[in-house]
Amino acid sequence: MATNFPNSPANGATHTFGGTVYTYNSTKGVWKAAAGEAVTISDTPPSNPGVGDLWFDSSVAKTYVYYSDGSSSQWVQLNPSGGSDGADGADATGDGESPIIYTEPPTLHSLSASGNTSSVQMQAVDPEGTSITYGIAYANSTNALPDQLASATTIDQTTGTYTFTPTTNTSNAGTFKARLSASDGITSVKRFMNVNLSFVHTLYYVIVAGGGGGGGSQPNYASGGGGGAGGYRSSWNNESSGGGASAESPITGSPGDTYTITVGAGGTGAVSSGAGTNGGDSSIAKTGMTTITSIGGGYGGSSSGTSAASGGSGGGGNPYNQAGAAGTANQGYGGGNGYGSGNDYSGGGGGGAGAVGESAASGTEGGVGGVGVASTITGTSVFRAGGGGGGDWNGPNGGAGGNGGGGDANQTSGANGSAGTANTGGGGGGGGADTSGSAVNGGDGGSGVVILRTSSQATATTGSPVETTDGSDYIYQFNADGTITF
Repeated sequence: MATNFPNSPANGATHTFGGTVYTYNSTKGVWKAAAGEAVTISDTPPSNPGVGDLWFDSSVAKTYVYYSDGSSSQWVQLNPSGGSDGADGADATGDGESPIIYTEPPTLHSLSASGNTSSVQMQAVDPEGTSITYGIAYANSTNALPDQLASATTIDQTTGTYTFTPTTNTSNAGTFKARLSASDGITSVKRFMNVNLSFVHTLYYVIVAGGGGGGGSQPNYASGGGGGAGGYRSSWNNESSGGGASAESPITGSPGDTYTITVGAGGTGAVSSGAGTNGGDSSIAKTGMTTITSIGGGYGGSSSGTSAASGGSGGGGNPYNQAGAAGTANQGYGGGNGYGSGNDYSGGGGGGAGAVGESAASGTEGGVGGVGVASTITGTSVFRAGGGGGGDWNGPNGGAGGNGGGGDANQTSGANGSAGTANTGGGGGGGGADTSGSAVNGGDGGSGVVILRTSSQATATTGSPVETTDGSDYIYQFNADGTITF
């Protein structure tokens, strides 16, 4: 179907191909179609074409002529190795390599249901150094602006950044296909991207209950067990929940939904050799939804013989060789065992959301609290829900708190157990025995926390949650009870 243009033509020489007359321009060294030749510009071939008709395929930036060889008719690409210089006609010869995309856009982009702008980037380079022009088209019959957008997409031609402004009209929810293109003026490359606008929000969460209080000690010889971490539940990014469980399913909701958030307080450490208290439960609830609850951590065993309590994670055992208490399935682990022999009595470490508490190895070394669980729901990896360390007797080795907020016995004989860190759900440390005859208290458990992450911005909140963003997502951290409405 190709044609051979005359060799060594003079300036102004003509050649006819497919009903189109080309004139040689010796200054530029190219054949050009006559200026003013009618060209149909569209993504699809024109219907009922006649021989000689021209069509510019805007989806690939190529020009075709409708050609008949006497037995068949078809569209034939003009100058497959060249293109138009955009000045006064279509070049019939020339060279040109396609641009190369080096920053790929996503195949799916979600718009903000709150009407906030969002952006994607596609960057390309031309091997021959020609500047790149970026464009966008929509896959509908008229290339009209989709209903999901409130205004035209803006393009930063320097960075290849496409910025979308969505509508807030809920009746316009849906998905459209956009074609992003990068052109060097001769050839172009394109990528297709599905763009979605949904007013049904997906709510990811991390729910941590309050940690249990540490056990206290009797004078002279016995120390307390560490408090267990608060229960830990997560639906974020396939990360683990407590107790080795898999991530749970996120919550889905509609505009106007209001969620009630409860943040559990940390348990109270034992006073002297009395019993401490479990941490408070944390939860998310709304009308018509089963409440999602994390169980407060269990308190540590005390030197009076008070047994450790079960909870989200279990408390560490008392210093009379008691086994640590159990955790709650899919939320946390059990506490470590206490140790007692002769005059040496140390408490076990409280269980953590990520591991069991360590058992006391001797009377002079309390058990280390179980490690917590790390999550990136806020955009940064943070450990939460570590168990409290067990207290020791007459030595410097109170068990350290588990990574994730657990308290410890300050590593000093006779010291009160340290409190779990606020808003981590860490267990309180067990009190270390004091050989001077004084009673020592267990540490308080750390309060819990509820963290929500979604692409939809809240319309109202109570309880003063901390609001941050990560990419196009909104993050709400509740350090106290409150509500949130979308």
